[in-house]
Amino acid sequence: MNKKLLLVFLLPVILGLPFVGRAFFVDDHYHMLMAKGLQEHPLRPYDFVADDAGLDNAGWGKGQPPRMVNPPAHHYFLALFDQLGGGRLWFVRLGCLFVAGFTAVFIFFLAQRFLIPPLMAAVMSVLTPAFLLSSYTLMIDSTMLMFFLGGLCAWIEGLHRRSWTLKLLAGFAMGLAILTKYTGGFVVILAFVYWFLHHKSKTANQKSASPSPSSSPLPLGKVPVCRKGYVTLCHSLSPLIYLLIPIVMLGLWSLWNIAVYGAPHLTESSKRVVQSFSLLHVISFLSFFSGGLVLPLAFAGLSWRKSRKMFGWVFGAAILFFLFLAGPLGGFSPGQAGLLSLLCAAGLFFFLALPGFLKSTHVSSDLFLVVWLGLGTLQMIGIMQWVAARYYLTMVVPVVFILIRSLQILCRHAPSKINQYQSIICLGMFVFGAGLCWADYSQSRTNRLIVKDVKEIGNWKLDIKNNKLSVGAGLVSACLEGKGQMQAGRPHVGYRKYYLGDSFTGSYLKDAGWKTGFADTDFQPGDLVLYRQVTMPPWWFRFDSNRFDVVKIYEYPAKFPLRVMDNAGAAGFYASAWGALPFTFSKSPLERFILLRVKSP
Repeated sequence: MNKKLLLVFLLPVILGLPFVGRAFFVDDHYHMLMAKGLQEHPLRPYDFVADDAGLDNAGWGKGQPPRMVNPPAHHYFLALFDQLGGGRLWFVRLGCLFVAGFTAVFIFFLAQRFLIPPLMAAVMSVLTPAFLLSSYTLMIDSTMLMFFLGGLCAWIEGLHRRSWTLKLLAGFAMGLAILTKYTGGFVVILAFVYWFLHHKSKTANQKSASPSPSSSPLPLGKVPVCRKGYVTLCHSLSPLIYLLIPIVMLGLWSLWNIAVYGAPHLTESSKRVVQSFSLLHVISFLSFFSGGLVLPLAFAGLSWRKSRKMFGWVFGAAILFFLFLAGPLGGFSPGQAGLLSLLCAAGLFFFLALPGFLKSTHVSSDLFLVVWLGLGTLQMIGIMQWVAARYYLTMVVPVVFILIRSLQILCRHAPSKINQYQSIICLGMFVFGAGLCWADYSQSRTNRLIVKDVKEIGNWKLDIKNNKLSVGAGLVSACLEGKGQMQAGRPHVGYRKYYLGDSFTGSYLKDAGWKTGFADTDFQPGDLVLYRQVTMPPWWFRFDSNRFDVVKIYEYPAKFPLRVMDNAGAAGFYASAWGALPFTFSKSPLERFILLRVKSP
């Protein structure tokens, strides 16, 4: 057992170790800015500043809506790892891998309780792209999952062992899940559901096992019926007291927010993230559900013979969906339309097969897994403004457990095939996950490469007399207009350097002396503006040839076709607002930076 636990703990660490040198990508730098701020003022977590929707905006200014919509528990972890590692980014990522290791251990224990092969369940969970790629990032979801599963694991064991210590620990861990990410409060609802099902099952067993009144009559008058019923009720409800702990922790956190920032962070941040229902959101949900976890694809491939009629209807509808997406109204390429249709169909088939799964299984706890999956789906579709692969981390456990149980049911007459299928699935997930990790690592590396490449701009000189912008090594020469204006007292000589983006995308450029620019920045003639074309959405910045000249294009091609972030490829692994696919296959460059010169204000 100890050897298995050690293997489970080390598995995500070993798999993520090659990628601890990954550059800042997407939200990484923003979270590190908050962690750095905590080291300076640990009791005021939102006093850090970042170029988020403007220059040097505070994470949360008093009387203003918060820019950082998450509580700070994860950022305290980052601050600790940053201190221990002496500011080395790779050490912080290594600390996050250890967090993922503990999460894998909790999955192992949960699998034991749900009568699922624990080692296989933990390995399969770690190999899902959502888990694997999130393990070495600096974003909050992995830390939230550790507290989420740790609290649920302690709660379930506490109920079965009747241990107040475990239930107390569970309540505290659930509170930390909420203080890492508010959607982590979902674990409290799950804990209540498990208690309800467990209490109902225990009561039914006691009734079936109790002797009949005629066989062993109870002495009358010994215990008053009303008193006995009251005591029994209090005893059965007593575990729920521990579920008040996370609520109290959230309340204390909100009181602290009021004292420091003037309002509860939960209510203020919810105004920015809660969204209304949309059919397009359902499509993105199904696409990321299948692509971020992969297992629904395996489930469809293994279960179609058992549910041929439903399989035919679902994938027949997927063909029609493909024709629409690939047509003039859909706007997707045939490859993108095919991948999106396939992922949506696999996800839909998985959910439609759940009632049949419940009829086939003889393990009572499987009902809890289906309820877990259903409630998680309602939360994702009804609350989240968009989806990202990492948002599905709280759904990894029920999906993995249901798949393994389905394999046991499908192969009950040929148990030797179970290990064969599981091995094939794990091997396929490992290969595909490694490809996604490499694509993610390569794309993040362009944030460092561009800094090296634009150093040549420091040697560029403005020749006012000849009205030329001279570039070192004779690479480019761009004609400058507005000579009279520039000589008439402009506050800069020659050009200022801006990159279009924010703290999420341009951290290295800012350190190299570039200023952050936004679509509404007051650019002046002669300014140089650098913007990225692959990972920044086109609706964020519209290139106007009447206002800008293209000076130079920096492109970073790659022969490896897998992409996790690509606007043209409709892929947005970290946010479906960037694309309806979690990944895509593309020949486009990893990134394309376009250097512009401002012609007119």
